[in-house]
Amino acid sequence: MIPRFPFSILAISLLLVVASANLDEENSSSEFSYMGLKGPDHWGGLNKSFSPCATGKHQSPVNILTKQTHIDTTLGPLAKNYIPAANATIINLGFVIGVHYEEEIGDLVIKGKKYTFKQMHWHTPAEHQIDGQIFHAELHAVHLADDGSAAVISILYNYGNPDPLVNKVHFPKNFVLLTL
Repeated sequence: MIPRFPFSILAISLLLVVASANLDEENSSSEFSYMGLKGPDHWGGLNKSFSPCATGKHQSPVNILTKQTHIDTTLGPLAKNYIPAANATIINLGFVIGVHYEEEIGDLVIKGKKYTFKQMHWHTPAEHQIDGQIFHAELHAVHLADDGSAAVISILYNYGNPDPLVNKVHFPKNFVLLTL
């Protein structure tokens, strides 16, 4: 269960452009870790496409410090409009499992800007922390705007009750599972 704190705090992290939001073969070809010699401090040198990890200011992993977080009241409520999808592809990259949608499945609007829901993927352990707490898993729901900017909804998990969102995913009899 996520510690109780205002949802707005988590919303700040949702607007970060997450380095792992693009699940493509180029990025999956380099092994990385969340600890040790292939951990976050070394990501920038593991693959040329990871170079923003060495120079950027807004990439994963992020440790959200609740006492240092400022609530952006101008964001307003998260307006989302999702519709059921009939076709999706499950992708297993080893370090992440993802669901890519082959059709329009909805969007969310932040400050009047529309972001289209493109894919979701899970990390285990979670990439992000809250006050240093490491969570067992994390879901990223990736949305893209027409200008290429991203909005990512992040849900942190600990072991416990099933997630209502995941319970709504119904796999067809012959679903596609790709392992890259």
